Amino acid sequence: MKQRSRRLAMLAALRRRQELDAATQLARLGEMELRQGDLLQQLREFDNEYRDGLGAALQNGVGGQRLMELRRMQGQTHRACDQQQRRVADAQDRTERGRRAWQTANQRRRVFEELAQGLRRREDQRIARREQDELDDLSQR
Repeated sequence: MKQRSRRLAMLAALRRRQELDAATQLARLGEMELRQGDLLQQLREFDNEYRDGLGAALQNGVGGQRLMELRRMQGQTHRACDQQQRRVADAQDRTERGRRAWQTANQRRRVFEELAQGLRRREDQRIARREQDELDDLSQR
């Protein structure tokens, strides 16, 4: 009888491993999301610097070549910010999917552990009843 609870305990251990793997993956995804957010922040700072430089150049009356260069660079940083914003959104989506995967793995682990514990308890009760019945039989003889 104990084999059933042992098999279920092995499945529960497998579920614990799956939960750990999902938690590890979630941590990696969270770190990637943070890095992508940091990169976006840096790009926004560059974009602001070029916008400020462009504004100062317009006020100070710089040459046409320099003005064109500043506009081009500011356009590139603006496009880079848009692209990075999409990467951040993708990273957030991946993190959320990872969070749901971990929650599912966690829930499955709990179910298997509860099942294994309940089966062990019932098996122990059956064994205890059988032993008690045997003792009762022996004492009646």
